Amino acid sequence: MISTDRSSSARRRLGHLAPLTALVGVALVFSGCLSSGYTYLSHTTSSDRTVVYFKLPSSWTRFSFSADAKAANGALTQTQVNQIQAGTHWYVSFTSAKHAKPNLNSNLAAYHPQGLAYVAQLSGTQRDGFSLSSLRSQVLGTDPLSANATAFNVLSYREFTLPGGIRGSRLTTDIADRGGVTDTFEQIVEVDAQTNWVFAVAVGCRASCWAPNEGTINQILNAWNVKELVHG
Repeated sequence: MISTDRSSSARRRLGHLAPLTALVGVALVFSGCLSSGYTYLSHTTSSDRTVVYFKLPSSWTRFSFSADAKAANGALTQTQVNQIQAGTHWYVSFTSAKHAKPNLNSNLAAYHPQGLAYVAQLSGTQRDGFSLSSLRSQVLGTDPLSANATAFNVLSYREFTLPGGIRGSRLTTDIADRGGVTDTFEQIVEVDAQTNWVFAVAVGCRASCWAPNEGTINQILNAWNVKELVHG
């Protein structure tokens, strides 16, 4: 995932096959291109009939988990990729950069907006200890609201509960990285009513790139939806 020191956390998690952040690279369901130049992406978890969908500019580059994992770790066999993906169900990374390469999550201080979205299943141990802090640290690996998170300057934060019991939070923060650059990052992370699944979308880039692209970033994040389908 995205790291506050740009790359070490992402490589560490991918390399050790962490169950929450090693996310699936399955086929995306494209619901068609919008006339405004956006494309909807969606995923449905078959076990609890929860659908996730959002939109990205059609011109943006997208990568699967397999591509990002191989870029971060070197050559991997399909068996190794499957091990990384075990227990997870959907993943896509994305960027507005024209000539982007995989492993986007290694560099938050990018000159172009980039991010990722995923659906992951929580293990029994993870469910037992899951909290609001777990939501906030899901993508970054650190809770920006914790007392020792001195690199973070949280700009906005809210918690919410949706129909059906899905609950989550939305957080925007500036991050002072080790190179003296300020990065801006925003995430929406949710968990279902039974605390079985976590759903996340996040976008970040250098603070200097955020303001000129804030309109597009908001369209992406505001289009993010997690809904339980009606059981027939």
